[in-house]
Amino acid sequence: MATINFSVPEDVKAAFNETFSHQNKSAVIVELMREAVARARSRQHNATPNGLPRHADAAVLSESREAETLDCVLNKCIVEANDPDTKWLSHEEVFANLEARYAD
Repeated sequence: MATINFSVPEDVKAAFNETFSHQNKSAVIVELMREAVARARSRQHNATPNGLPRHADAAVLSESREAETLDCVLNKCIVEANDPDTKWLSHEEVFANLEARYAD
């Protein structure tokens, strides 16, 4: 494994730590880096020499972006699902919590 040191704004660090407090932060960062590399490679592959997308149809480009977003969300869910600290709730627990929250 390699070690990388980098600086981030304090508010970004705080938000990251709060958001991922119960997850392996190294695993989250690795997954985000993989996603960034994949997106950059995809953009490079889909660009013409002048930097414009190869897709003539804007709808195709929009669908591609939606697919990228969905892939990102799914990958984050997979990381969370694989985290041993993730707490799983049954549907009974979820509905009981919702009923309690919205009672009266």
